[in-house]
Amino acid sequence: MRMPSILALALAGACASPVAPAATPPWLSGPLMTSTTAADARAPLPWSEQKVLASDGVADDQFGLHSVIDGSTALISAPLAPGGTWQGVVYAFDNVDGEWRQSQEITASDAGPSNQFGGWLALSGDTAVIGAPEAPGVDGPDQRKGAVYFFTRAGGQWIQTQKAVPSDGVALDQFGGVLAFDGTTVMVSSNNFEEGEIGAVYVLTRTNGIWTETQKLDALGDTPPGLFGGAIAVAGDTAFVASLNYNPDVATGWVYVLKRASNGIWTQAAILESPNGPGDYFGDSIAFNGTTVLIGAPGTTIGTNVWQGAVHVYTEAEDGSWTHVQQFAASDGADNDIFGFVAMHGHHALVGAQHAAGGIGAAYVFSESGGVWTEVHKLVPSDGVPDDYFAPGQIGVSDSAAVVGAWGASPNGNLNQGAAYFYSNDPIFADGFDAP
Repeated sequence: MRMPSILALALAGACASPVAPAATPPWLSGPLMTSTTAADARAPLPWSEQKVLASDGVADDQFGLHSVIDGSTALISAPLAPGGTWQGVVYAFDNVDGEWRQSQEITASDAGPSNQFGGWLALSGDTAVIGAPEAPGVDGPDQRKGAVYFFTRAGGQWIQTQKAVPSDGVALDQFGGVLAFDGTTVMVSSNNFEEGEIGAVYVLTRTNGIWTETQKLDALGDTPPGLFGGAIAVAGDTAFVASLNYNPDVATGWVYVLKRASNGIWTQAAILESPNGPGDYFGDSIAFNGTTVLIGAPGTTIGTNVWQGAVHVYTEAEDGSWTHVQQFAASDGADNDIFGFVAMHGHHALVGAQHAAGGIGAAYVFSESGGVWTEVHKLVPSDGVPDDYFAPGQIGVSDSAAVVGAWGASPNGNLNQGAAYFYSNDPIFADGFDAP
């Protein structure tokens, strides 16, 4: 499957170092507390930090590999749970009186080993979309075809309402490895990176409560540099799909800009390429707020810092063309930080760098004003240690909080059990992320 920052994971290896037992088990490490960052972070603003663990977490779950948030609800996946079986579990958390508490453990109705349920997440209001790119994980004609599960919240509980598979899917397609959801449209990648396939993206829309495949997208007439559908973002009638080449000798990417016509059909409107040329893994992550798109390039070399990483900013002109207006990076970036997995809400962005802060990982907060994006804070877990892989993949920002996972954290000595951290900061969040 295509996992976020897969290049970084390959470089880092799969194991994190164990740490001493947590002081306040079992799954909620106490009330909100003032965040203190690692020694290399700047003097902290009054950020509040809350660390959470899965209620039934064990070693090798990798809880926190993906996390998303919408308002007072967050979803955090443990795609290797339970205990490295790769079945996958997603945990729902709700904010109650300022404290994040686990409210439900979500699994697929046909859960099975090696399905990797929670391999990608999307959340909007009372609808959640969860990918299981390895389903079914057992040997057979449909092995690893992949699936996407739809859940609706009713009465405070998440209930599975539908399972979707591609109309022309075959074994090893890994449908659901990446997806995007804006509340009305779902786009899902189907690719088999390990087999070198080019890939495709399927569009699903909802009619009378049923999600139906309405279009299949491919490279749209141009030969892509690699894996089409490696990253996706959609909002309204505009979408972005990355085509990535993970061959280290090429390490390039394109981002297709797609527009939806009045008849509902998506067509190619433009192609964005890295202004720095090949070698930076441009398109490894995409975030779009309806007017501005941020594109991660974690392999970017800055000065002598190889793999420091950067994010590119594009805006749309009145004639429909897209202009590169800025490249930004971490102010204290270093070799192999792998900065570039991005989430965005309104005028604020959160960018992960899972090897920063001495190997602990960090997430950087950027705000936009007057068309310029500026770094305003660096988040590092107060109890982080090297190989925690903080900010490894999907990270979430909403109107009042941020959530960042650390899949390599090893509470109570449980190697790679994982953890997640919620953050809030009054100067940034008080008026919501929608305020510049």
